[in-house]
Formats: sequence, C-alpha cells, structure tokens
Amino acid sequence: MDLEGQDWRNKRERIHCLMRWTRSDCPNYDFLSRVMSKIPVEFLAALVQKLSAGAQLNGEELAHQFQIAVTDYKYLSEKWARYRPSARGEPVKTQALKYLQAADLESAWRMFIDLPKPGPPTAVQIISAIKSAESR
Repeated sequence: MDLEGQDWRNKRERIHCLMRWTRSDCPNYDFLSRVMSKIPVEFLAALVQKLSAGAQLNGEELAHQFQIAVTDYKYLSEKWARYRPSARGEPVKTQALKYLQAADLESAWRMFIDLPKPGPPTAVQIISAIKSAESR
C-alpha cells in the first residue's frame, strides 16, 4: 500500500483510505473505526504516515501495529495529562505531548520512563501491633 505517492486533500482523507483498505483484510476493523472518533486527527495522520513509510505490512499486521500504537497513545496521554510537574519539569511534559501528537511513541515512552521517581516517605512512624496492644 503506497500512501506516500497520493495527493491528499487532508489528513482525514488519508486515514479513511487506510480504513477502507483494511476493512476487507482486517478482522480488527471495528476497533479501528471506534478509535477514529476518540483519537486526535494529528496523531492518526502521523501514525498512518509512519506505518505507511515502514515495511510492507498486510492488513492484519497493519491493524495490529495500529492497535498497539493507539493503546500506547491512550495510556501515555492519560499519564502525561495527570502529571503535574514543577515549573522546571513543564518543558519535559510539553515535549512529551509533542512526541505523542507526532506519533513518536518511543520518545514519549522514554521520557515517561525517565521521569524522576518519588523518594521514600520521610517522618513515617511505624507502630507495632504488639506494642500498641501492650500499652492498653
């Protein structure tokens, strides 16, 4: 499937072309059509371009790669939306969201994994159940 050689009027047309192409070949077509309305067009267009530029995939392989990417996108976009960085960390979040929009999931994952992890809690007092029973 050569999506690069076509003259596309808009991004959605390119995505619909992929959908029509996979409809006959793809058992996951229902998943693809549900996704269309819930994922930003910019991400879908970038993903279609990325998948069409790669190795030739049959309909089932293409749909599988598409499904993995959409699942990753949904997970990462939710995690990045919940992330509340300090002022210093805001550029990291902004860059990760740009990677997501461009369908560069590898970079978005790398940035998510590299986020600083919270330290262990401090000033926590553990009271033994035996000790508290004795003091009664």
